Amino acid sequence: MNKKWLAMGGGIGLGVAMLITSGFSASASNTGYEAYKQAWKQTKAAASIAGDAHVTVNDNEEKVLDVTSAFKKDNGKDLSSAAIQVDNDKQKHALHVYRQDGKIIVKHSGSDMYHVMERQGPRWGQNEHDPELAKDMENVLDVLAGNLRSEVMLKNQENGKKHVSLHLSDSQIPTAVNAIGSLIIKNASQHTGADNHRHQGVKSIAPADMKVDFPQLTDNIRMQEVNLDAIINADDYIENQKAEIRIVGQDASGEEHQVTVAFDVDLSGLNHTVIEPVQLEGKQVHSITSEGRKHFGAW
Repeated sequence: MNKKWLAMGGGIGLGVAMLITSGFSASASNTGYEAYKQAWKQTKAAASIAGDAHVTVNDNEEKVLDVTSAFKKDNGKDLSSAAIQVDNDKQKHALHVYRQDGKIIVKHSGSDMYHVMERQGPRWGQNEHDPELAKDMENVLDVLAGNLRSEVMLKNQENGKKHVSLHLSDSQIPTAVNAIGSLIIKNASQHTGADNHRHQGVKSIAPADMKVDFPQLTDNIRMQEVNLDAIINADDYIENQKAEIRIVGQDASGEEHQVTVAFDVDLSGLNHTVIEPVQLEGKQVHSITSEGRKHFGAW
């Protein structure tokens, strides 16, 4: 995956994450928010977890990108693994990514080579446990949420499950959330036209270029619809979460685009997921150089 593909994917992921957290960030008096907040904290604190994630991007109802991932994570042992498949409607690619022993390990389908990179510095989000930082982030998200707190719905279901949801369209979407989300989408789409140069050290890791025809939106960008749903089980763990965001805008030629980003994740194996570390002894191993590591940070 080349640099521009990673930048575009990162922008979309950040946009979805920002909307999920800001959409559910509300005052302590909101029952739906409280149910979700408790489940989110408990799920995140699980000793181990497994899941299946599916992300799609469509432009005017035509597939741009389809990514599926089956993942496992053991927080206590700092182990994780993911089997990932990427489909841009023209090409497909599969790979396995592992995190173990302070290393990131990548193996592409059709290859016996394991690419190993030493992990340097804290992982993304590692300092989020700082109480002061967490409080500051909560305050910022509360401001972004605005009147959304009254829109968060909670419904009790059979077997002690709960359904928390937030469905918004057009003018219901707060101006601040719309502005930030539109900026992220614009930045992400423009990165698809970025320099495609491959840096030494990354060249042997990246698969054949997978061109992603993400529309380069430039004008009149706005969020048209936001749908978020979470299912919380009887033990207060999140077992399914879905998000769908619809963005409209124009490219440089004035053509109208309706871009839909959808995210669906099923969680399971809470506190009893077992991960077997990949054994590199006797395998073909390629160590990433410090120069390659610098440009390979997106992993």
